[in-house]
Amino acid sequence: MAALAGALDAQLAANAAAEPELAARIREAGIEFVYYQFVTLNGRVMAKVVPARHLARNLERGVQFHGSAVADLATSRHGTLIASGPEREEFLALPDASTLSWSAILGLVEREQEQLAALAAGIDAGRTRSVLPDSERFDLLLGITCHAVYHAGQVQLIKKVKTT
Repeated sequence: MAALAGALDAQLAANAAAEPELAARIREAGIEFVYYQFVTLNGRVMAKVVPARHLARNLERGVQFHGSAVADLATSRHGTLIASGPEREEFLALPDASTLSWSAILGLVEREQEQLAALAAGIDAGRTRSVLPDSERFDLLLGITCHAVYHAGQVQLIKKVKTT
């Protein structure tokens, strides 16, 4: 437990040190909302959009999520909802200010895209063997592409709303 407390203290200190520069960059860019997300125990992405003016508080105290978010509204083997209902407590997701760097996010996305493109090209050229049948491979790549296009569309809509 002491190791966990030490890690939490270290994260809080890192967030406090990063907050002034991060807040200034957010103000300069005219960002009004920050999108926080985490992955549940079952691999589901959960998110919350919070006004950017709450950045300092979120970095210090975390972002609140209802307990059902972690459990994916799962049920026990007896049919009882796990960690849900109005009587359940909330939990805090503590942001990591170092992951909020746009250049780091952009670099990661570019590297992942290059790796995916290289893998797809290798399979297509016969250099890499896929364990999936052609139809399933196509469906997965199409799903990835459509997902990326969906988010690109969201960004365009946000830009349009922002300029009107």
